[in-house]
Amino acid sequence: MKAQITRPWESEYSIEKTEIVAETRDLRVLNITLTEGQFVPWHYHTKVTDIFFCIEGKLQIETQNNKVLIHAGESHQIIANIPHSVSNQSSGICKFILIQGIGTYDYNKIS
Repeated sequence: MKAQITRPWESEYSIEKTEIVAETRDLRVLNITLTEGQFVPWHYHTKVTDIFFCIEGKLQIETQNNKVLIHAGESHQIIANIPHSVSNQSSGICKFILIQGIGTYDYNKIS
C-alpha cells in the first residue's frame, strides 16, 4: 500500500515557510508564507475542504474552471475532490492561514 503524504511541503514542493498551528486527526490549521513567484502545485484532497484566509499580499487559488484572487482580509474555500493550485501574486511575500478539514487529510498530486 502506498504511504499517504501528510506534509507535502517537506517532499513534494518547496515554499518559504509552513507552520502547523493546530493539528488533530480530522482538522489542521497552517500558517503559510510564499515568496514572490512561489506556488503550491496542482493537487486535490479526497475528504477535506481547504479554507484559505489571506493575511498579507495577494493569493491566487486556481481550479480547472476558475481563478480567484484574494487579498488580505479575504477568504475562499475549495471543497474535496477539486484539483487546485495556489500561488503568490504579490511582488513581495504572501501569507495565509489554511484550514483543512473536517476529515482525514491526504495529498494527491496531479502531474
